[in-house]
Order: sequence, then structure tokens, then C-alpha cells
Amino acid sequence: MNSHGRGTCLAPLRAAVLIGGQSRRMGEPKHLLQIAGRTFLERIVGALESNGIPVAVSGSGEIPSALKAIERVPDAPGVEGTLSGIVGALTHDRQSAWLIVPCDVPLLGAAAIEWLIAQREAGAVALMGRLRADELEPLPGVYEPGALTAVVQLAREGRALRDLRTMSRVSAAWIPVTLREGWRNINLREDLRDLGGGGTLSR
Repeated sequence: MNSHGRGTCLAPLRAAVLIGGQSRRMGEPKHLLQIAGRTFLERIVGALESNGIPVAVSGSGEIPSALKAIERVPDAPGVEGTLSGIVGALTHDRQSAWLIVPCDVPLLGAAAIEWLIAQREAGAVALMGRLRADELEPLPGVYEPGALTAVVQLAREGRALRDLRTMSRVSAAWIPVTLREGWRNINLREDLRDLGGGGTLSR
């Protein structure tokens, strides 16, 4: 399993795509929405696998038939939201780093993933992208095995994932302009229509 990144002391890398249930804004699970006949989840999994990264799905939502064999990682009990998926992944395999990807970034392509994982640095517990000087983008992001304790503490204190940088060393990498579409969240029907997606379910 390739460690991907700068240095020889990096942990092996895996990926988890976070999925959920019904989206209030979309009216159906976002990971099952489609662009050009492929669900968001299938697009993201394909981009990850093209970089040689083992992929799992975190969450209990429905899976497209094409991905029925994919590994499932349970959310952490007693933890809410995104942090539940991250804690669940880091607990599921404590020896690996996890590239955590939300299900609503269907434009995250293989090139963006390749760039992101190449920014990993030994000694940092996490890697986040940066679009603006005053704010980090925690997802998609890489969370090393050493991030588990701090992320659990964030969950207990009800704090945001971005606050991890106040507790531990977090690498921040400026996202190249040519790759920034990969960090675009598709949250509204209007966003989907702009991309030519019909928003139909894949059964």
C-alpha cells in the first residue's frame, strides 16, 4: 500500500467517502445524485481508485449497485456529523492515514487527488487545502493516525474540524487554481443543473 506524500515515514493511505441519508436541500441522498449517468459516489470512488488508493464508504446510506462490494466503515457511535465518519475511519484502521472525502464534491478528479496526497508531510497530523488566506478547507483532507485523539476531543467539545489546527500541527496547502473545482460542494438543485445533472436516483 503506497504511503503517498513527502518523506518515508508516512503511514499507508486509505480513503473514506462520507455518505448520509436524505438531504434536506436536495430531497434525496446526495451521493446518489447523477452527472452524465454516474452517481456522485461512483465518480469520487473512481477518481480515488485511479490513484491506487483503497476506498471505503463511511455511513449507512444506500449504495449504487455498481459499488455493492465496496468496503463499509461504520460511523463512530455517539459522535455526530462529519466527525463521526472521521473517528470511525481512524478507529477502523489505526495504522493508516485516511483521505476523507465528502460525497458532495463530484468534480474532485484524479489530478486533484494526486496533487493533494503529494502534499502530505511527516510530523503533521492532518493535511487541509487552502482557498483563502483566512480559512482552511478540512474536506477533502488527509488525517493521519495521530489525529485520532484530537478529533475525538473536538467531537466531545462540540468544536469544528477546522479547530484541529489550534490543537496539533496541520499542514495547509494552497489549492492550485486549475484544481479548485474539486473542492466545490454541490448543495442545491441549481448547482446540479449547472453541471448538467438530472438528480435522479441510481437503484
